Amino acid sequence: MSDTTTQGATTTQGIRMPPTFTPEMWEKRDIVNPVSTIKLATGEEVMLDHQKISEINDDLNELLEKRDKINSFFNISLKQLFVKMSNATTDVLKEFIEVIFRRRRFRYQEKFKWWNKYSVIGKDMWEVLQKNDRLMYFGIFLIFLAILLNFLDMLN
Repeated sequence: MSDTTTQGATTTQGIRMPPTFTPEMWEKRDIVNPVSTIKLATGEEVMLDHQKISEINDDLNELLEKRDKINSFFNISLKQLFVKMSNATTDVLKEFIEVIFRRRRFRYQEKFKWWNKYSVIGKDMWEVLQKNDRLMYFGIFLIFLAILLNFLDMLN
């Protein structure tokens, strides 16, 4: 085993060890001018930062309110209503197909509970409907569909 010492670190077979300090080295260390990496902020700097943060927060709140007013259900045109309704309906129907045909594995004991499969599918369908505003727009689609079918029935 060969030991070599380079710059205070001992190397044994290629393994570099941390340097060990002797009491003389410990006493000679530089304590007069320690380098501090932490800079403390003054009260004025803290107040300026706080003021900037509150201004940004106010601007963000105004933008969020404007976005909510624009996208509000009561403030959209009939054309936008039909576009959102059709998009939500197609998304819901696509995800319903994925949910219904998804492979599920049940334990042997759960195979005897025939309703368990349908309750899991129902929970997954409910999660699909709860995304964004899909429940509202898909409900409007179902109402329009019911009115259309009622008119068709009245014609015959």
